[in-house]
Amino acid sequence: HNASPPPTPPPKYPPPGPQPEPLPPAMTRADHVASCAARLSSSNTFFSDVTSSRLLAVEWFVIGPGRSISDIPQTSQQCEDPKSLFAHLYSLMVLQHSLNITLPSWTTTTPDLTFTSMSDICSHYHCLTCNKDKTSVTSINLANMLPPYELTGTIPPEIGLLSTLERIELNSNDQLHGSIPSEMGKLSNLQYLHLHYTSLSGSIPSDLGKLTSLKELFVEHDKLHGTMPQSICQLRTTTTKKEKKGVLELIQADCGGDEPKLECATDCCTQCHK
Repeated sequence: HNASPPPTPPPKYPPPGPQPEPLPPAMTRADHVASCAARLSSSNTFFSDVTSSRLLAVEWFVIGPGRSISDIPQTSQQCEDPKSLFAHLYSLMVLQHSLNITLPSWTTTTPDLTFTSMSDICSHYHCLTCNKDKTSVTSINLANMLPPYELTGTIPPEIGLLSTLERIELNSNDQLHGSIPSEMGKLSNLQYLHLHYTSLSGSIPSDLGKLTSLKELFVEHDKLHGTMPQSICQLRTTTTKKEKKGVLELIQADCGGDEPKLECATDCCTQCHK
């Protein structure tokens, strides 16, 4: 009677030879970037337009120069933090594509461009002004852009993510069109809003009445119509102390002539243009 052969020993793990690639994480970098961007933009139609400025901004983080940035928010709470480096860079990229900024000096374009802190944004974006510590963006100046670099796009709602802005100058760009986004009302530090000599149209959003730091609002020689919102007029420095809600000194609008494009109370607008 022959003895049965010994059982085959279990294979050793891992087996010899090249190993298969590990499974990808549940969410890839592209997933994280797109998810955060959609939260910041508060958009239900985020993925419906593949040529949108939002998706072009996401692309910058995934396959463009922004792919080297490691500070991508991982939680919904981090995604929605407007002070984060990601939120600033995302909003600036959306701004670039939506306004159609083609000025070569808008940003540094060196191959080894890196962003690890707010100071890098202050160093690499040349139409922005930052505070002394280079920890926040305080001003955007894209006024008087000359051909072939004039602004030909629209102002995106994402401009409202740049919460530390004190000055916005987009004036004297006659091909800048679309409406004034109500999200500008979130810019609680804004003091100067210059949108004159453009092709902006529609009505002036009443949410701008939330800008209690605003000192100057210039919207003359545009295509805006309707009535200057009472919420903005209440920011005027000349109103009674009981009603005074702001420090607004100057409002210039197209409220002059027999048929003004914009209705504005005489104690509200300081200069009416025809």
